[in-house]
Amino acid sequence: MRKGFIFLFLFICLVLLSYTFIPFHYITPHYSIEKEPIGYNLTEGYMGLKVYEVRKVLNLSLEDIRYDDETIEAIKNFQLENDLEANGIVDLNTWLALGLNEKSWYDLEIYITPCLVDEKSTYEERIQAMIDTAHEYIGTNYIVGASGKPQSGVDCSGLIMQVMYSVGLDPEPISPLRHVQSKYEYESYSLWKHKNIKHYSYKDRLPGDLVFFMNSKGKVNHVSLYIGNNQVVEATGNHGVVLNTLNEQ
Repeated sequence: MRKGFIFLFLFICLVLLSYTFIPFHYITPHYSIEKEPIGYNLTEGYMGLKVYEVRKVLNLSLEDIRYDDETIEAIKNFQLENDLEANGIVDLNTWLALGLNEKSWYDLEIYITPCLVDEKSTYEERIQAMIDTAHEYIGTNYIVGASGKPQSGVDCSGLIMQVMYSVGLDPEPISPLRHVQSKYEYESYSLWKHKNIKHYSYKDRLPGDLVFFMNSKGKVNHVSLYIGNNQVVEATGNHGVVLNTLNEQ
């Protein structure tokens, strides 16, 4: 009994020591980030730039870019009219029949902002690169599930992914390609929970920090980039990517 108690005590001590002395590990910078081009079929629930292109060709509303029942029915009708299997799924054949090109089928959702820094860059240069990248996106349309080039389309977490890529930070498994799936719509929450992103108090915010927002139920559902002077760059559903002033907390 006494030996068991001593063993348990030592185990607890080791756990406490590990939390005390093992440092937190930030995301390791990689100055050349690439994502493998992957073609995937569009089915119910998908979002992002490929869905946007399909809905645009079909003259459907571009207010909420989702592969929903309306999109499925429109695709079925299009497939019937073009002697394709009317299954409501956009595969490569249907994509090409819509007049969209094969290259975009594979790489439309894998854009990675080129890294603007290297291993010699200072802290200040890295923060400025993030802010400069965010500014490039101002005026870009809001497209749910998107993380594209400036002026193509992003949502809040899609914007932050590209800002992070600009300084060589890859928040994998979070990625533009994963983000198009419905179960990964709120990657802002995934960023909040990422094991290599450290949390600080809102009052201690500095330029280059991510500012997270919670809904009425207390769950993170939005993220922005703090650029200083109580301002953030963020992708909003109503106005796209904008420069906003934070409310005093």
